[in-house]
Order: sequence, then C-alpha cells, then structure tokens
Amino acid sequence: MSNRNQESGVGSQEIEAGKARLIIAILDEVMQERSRQDEKFGEQNHNTVAWMAILTEEVGESAKEACEVYFNQRLRFRNKEVGEIYSIGLKNLREELIQVAAVAVAFVESLDRNELSANGRKIEARNG
Repeated sequence: MSNRNQESGVGSQEIEAGKARLIIAILDEVMQERSRQDEKFGEQNHNTVAWMAILTEEVGESAKEACEVYFNQRLRFRNKEVGEIYSIGLKNLREELIQVAAVAVAFVESLDRNELSANGRKIEARNG
C-alpha cells in the first residue's frame, strides 16, 4: 500500500473492490443494451463483414460525439450554454460507447453460435 493510501486509510483491496463495482455496473448497462437490441432486432446472425460494418458504424457515432465533446470543451469556459451542451455531449458519448460494447458482445455471440460452433468448437460460458 502506498504512503498516500496508508495516510487516507484506503487499502488496495478497497480500491480494487471499488473498481470491480464500477466495472460490474458498466457491464450491467451493456447487458441491458444487449437486451434492448434483441427486443428491437431479434437474434442477429450476420457474416463477419456485416458485423464489422455494424460495429464500425457504432464506433463512428462514438467518434462524432467525442469530437463534439472535444470542441465544446474548448468553448465551455466562455459560454455557459456551451457548458451545458458539453455535459449533454459526454452523456451521449457514454451512451454510444455502451452501444459499441453491446454490439461487440452481439458479434461474439453470433460467432460462438454460428462460425465457431460450425467448426466443431463448442463454446461454453466460463465459470468462476
């Protein structure tokens, strides 16, 4: 434990537990987005090129939001309204990144269901 953590009474296990809780919360959001996608589109079984196009489109939307956040950040200290737009941009960027993660998971699910199982490799969920 570093001196700073010793002085504040925060141990490395507490820090790691906090990180784990944050990761679990984010992954829960990704799972919720996957459920929303399944409700909207049903089970998706695309070829790898189609999946990459879908994923790239989502990454493109995230890149657009990131650029808007970046340029609004530079202006926000001069204009309160731009500061509000900046906050909305961060929220939108985060939502897009959750969608990117969910599409990546859907891509892996499709590979496991179709491509990998067709090659005689049964994919099983990891335990523990």
